[in-house]
Amino acid sequence: MALPSRLDLLAAGRTYFYSRARRIDPGAVDVLGSDANLFVGSVASGPGSLLVAQIAAQWAAHSLENAEGEDLDRWVRDRLQEYRKGASPALVTLSFSRPAATLGAGAVDVGTRVAAPGAEYVTTSQATLSASGLSATCDARAVQAGREFQVGAHAINRVVQPNLLFDPSLRVDNPAPAAGGEPREEDDVFRERARKIIRNARRGTIGAIETGATGVPGVSSAMAAEMYGPIFYELGSYRSLGVATPVPARCVQLYIADGSGIANAALARAVDRAMYEWRPAGTQVVVLAGLPTIVPVRLRLAFSAGVDTAVLGELVRRAVVEFVNSLPVGTALERGALLALLRRYRSAGLVTGEGSLLEPAGDVLPAPGQTLRTSLPYVTLE
Repeated sequence: MALPSRLDLLAAGRTYFYSRARRIDPGAVDVLGSDANLFVGSVASGPGSLLVAQIAAQWAAHSLENAEGEDLDRWVRDRLQEYRKGASPALVTLSFSRPAATLGAGAVDVGTRVAAPGAEYVTTSQATLSASGLSATCDARAVQAGREFQVGAHAINRVVQPNLLFDPSLRVDNPAPAAGGEPREEDDVFRERARKIIRNARRGTIGAIETGATGVPGVSSAMAAEMYGPIFYELGSYRSLGVATPVPARCVQLYIADGSGIANAALARAVDRAMYEWRPAGTQVVVLAGLPTIVPVRLRLAFSAGVDTAVLGELVRRAVVEFVNSLPVGTALERGALLALLRRYRSAGLVTGEGSLLEPAGDVLPAPGQTLRTSLPYVTLE
């Protein structure tokens, strides 16, 4: 829909003034600073442009492509019954152990607080130790949401109130890193997820299963793949023969990852529970945690004369890190995409060509379940 501009409104006001003026020269409306000019500009053009801007904003609020903030929340909620994901706390699997079973059987209750440097977690399931058991596991989540409270492996090593444990000798550890700590879903990410919901509304398809997984708080990307196997049938009552042609085995492998490219068993269990609403009846979805794989990138850059090479070089390095770390789980890093990224900085004085990218020498294809990632120390300039 084409809305009138401020000049269009001024022209409409001028036309109205020409048709109504009786004791004043109609041409006065075009004399800058005249009473007629000020009247038409302030009444027709000024408030009219504000009204048009309000109409445009309200019109945009009724479109998925243009709605923002609360308008986008309202559009998706009204039409798809889906909500924006808020900031999610990191999930982790804890291991409680003790040197001896002197105090017999007992359990670490739900709600027990444990801590790592700069972060605190609370147990969400019970860790039960038998009379002779020396260790047990349970799930926990961060008390505060966000990526900054997501800890690495073996970082949680302290019980906040050890006097509340049934066995004071119990020690806590997290064998695997925490995963799923994410910030509030941004408009662009939420909008793209809404598009996928529309495309996969029938559910039960590969795309629908991936969409259902990314709807779980803490999951940023997912990759599903059908598993295949042979058919066996009875030949009389003596033996079974297998058909060589592979057929779907009624099983789907689903790899998940958070924004950092990692996942763990606790996050996988959360996705597994959500799959009841997305998978076909009778089809098993095996949820597997994705693992990050670091990819080194070596650049050989050339610059135009007069360019601050240190500033532009650092800007390019950070852009490469941001691009690689945006790749979903199971997605390849294409050499052509990196070269295209470098070409964006030609206007800033960067001289690019095939020799600008030394490594990777070709496309990098991740193994199933791997997420390609990098960091500034791995993006080097030569």
